[in-house]
Amino acid sequence: MYIYLRLVYFFIFSGLNFIICHKYYQRKKKEQNLRFIVAIFIILEIFCAFLLYQLQNMPAVFLDESHGMYDSWSLAKYGVDSNLIHNPVYLQSYVGQGQSILYSLLARPFLGIFGYHLFIFRMPIVIVSSLTLLLLFFTFSKIFNEPKNVMFLILVIASSPWLLTTSRWGMDCNISPFPLIIGVSFILLGTTRKSHELFQSIFYLLGFLMLALTAYAYNVAWLYLPFIFPLIYILFLKKKLINWKQVIITAACSLIEILPILIFAVRSNIKSLNHTVKILFWTSPKLPLGRVNDSFIDFHHQTLLHIFINIKSFVKIMLVGSDNLPWNSIQGFGAYYLFVLPFFIIGLLSILKRRAVIDYLVFFLFISSIPTLLLVIPNFNHLMFLHFPVLLIIGIGIIETIKGENKNIMSGILLSYLCMFVFFTHEYFNQSRYLRTGWNVSTSQAIMDINAKKYKKVYFATDLDQFLLVIRDFSPVPTSPYQYQKTKENPYRVADFPKEKFLNYQKIMPVTKFAKKSLILIEQSLLPQYINVSKQYQFVKTVNIGGADYNVYQTSQTN
Repeated sequence: MYIYLRLVYFFIFSGLNFIICHKYYQRKKKEQNLRFIVAIFIILEIFCAFLLYQLQNMPAVFLDESHGMYDSWSLAKYGVDSNLIHNPVYLQSYVGQGQSILYSLLARPFLGIFGYHLFIFRMPIVIVSSLTLLLLFFTFSKIFNEPKNVMFLILVIASSPWLLTTSRWGMDCNISPFPLIIGVSFILLGTTRKSHELFQSIFYLLGFLMLALTAYAYNVAWLYLPFIFPLIYILFLKKKLINWKQVIITAACSLIEILPILIFAVRSNIKSLNHTVKILFWTSPKLPLGRVNDSFIDFHHQTLLHIFINIKSFVKIMLVGSDNLPWNSIQGFGAYYLFVLPFFIIGLLSILKRRAVIDYLVFFLFISSIPTLLLVIPNFNHLMFLHFPVLLIIGIGIIETIKGENKNIMSGILLSYLCMFVFFTHEYFNQSRYLRTGWNVSTSQAIMDINAKKYKKVYFATDLDQFLLVIRDFSPVPTSPYQYQKTKENPYRVADFPKEKFLNYQKIMPVTKFAKKSLILIEQSLLPQYINVSKQYQFVKTVNIGGADYNVYQTSQTN
């Protein structure tokens, strides 16, 4: 089924891509423009194919992704998340650290219709990312006169290692840059509708609502949106691109949209208010741990020193080209390829000098990320809102560099991007890298082979704290959230994941007595500690669960 779904979507995407390219060529009917429009079509086709290739297998599964998939499936099937909360505005997640809700809501209908599968859970981000690129192409075609310039902008964005990597797995924050860019695209399209105030107002309203939606995609947006919203309003009022009526309508609607997550953000950071409460049709959950310690610098001691260390770490990441997180980046390629720094400098100087509306918008997107750079611990995930404006600045820098139809420079840039993309693709789909990006996808088959329901108990010995979460999230037929909460060692405790007991799985303790008609799973690195088990019970097979090999033994089948 997944092969057919992949082909169907690729066919739909290709059709939309062809229609936009065809209409663009009809408006730019010059023979020299055809090659650039064909190049845009090919670039976007390759981008979509890259996202779909081996999607069900690569990358391996990161813990936050697997839990988000289970939460999304729980919402689709039972109307509650894994912690039995109806219509949460934010997910408590597995230990109460929290996860943003937007991606789980996007994936919810997919899992509800097509079933519980990693490929299905990852499809929404592939669709959103590829359609965002089409929207950017359409927007650029309205803003830039020359197809050559549009082609280079699309090339820079579509070949970005950051975008290619982010668009292939369903971690909650990975979706966050897309509503932001979709919103800015709608706002830019609104500026092209000056003679039709109604259509302009619709574009502006859609644009600002998409910007507001970012608050549900990633909590770092709470630090970003207070800067980008007023900057756009001030610019557009000064340029007479928006009237006060449009400002009031878009701001009021955006505030209404943000209100639930705003209430949650306030409540979750005030100890006396941090408890689960139902408000109208949605629920503001208690957040036992919060994400401040994981995502932000220490504000309690030597704040300026921590800011300096943050900046130093950011510069190092950019120069080295990796944040040392294999699921985020590949060493040596960076978020945008390391050879583009001169184009970024040229592009930044160009937009500061030229000051067209799009230049202001790109610059505002960029400087609104500065508080994030200072206060959020840098890695490619945490800097989600920085990447698109940087890519746009690089693209503008290339456009400035190739002015005058210098074919040698154009050919050199195209060849550089082609070579880097080929090298990056080879490294991305490298098996040795795959093993470092998370839990092995084949775990699902291993759990199916164990077939725990046949046995009275499944005892296990492991070094992996999240072993039972792996069992829950990788089961081909997942356990209901009600059964999950009921059968763990601390039933119904808020945001407390099981480590010792879940369903008929039970961790081996010093006092454990093995029941008959049961299985015993021993992680191979721990076998010397369980030598008696290997001698006393029948060896069945070896399985790989979460990237570790386990010996499977069987107790007596007779009572």
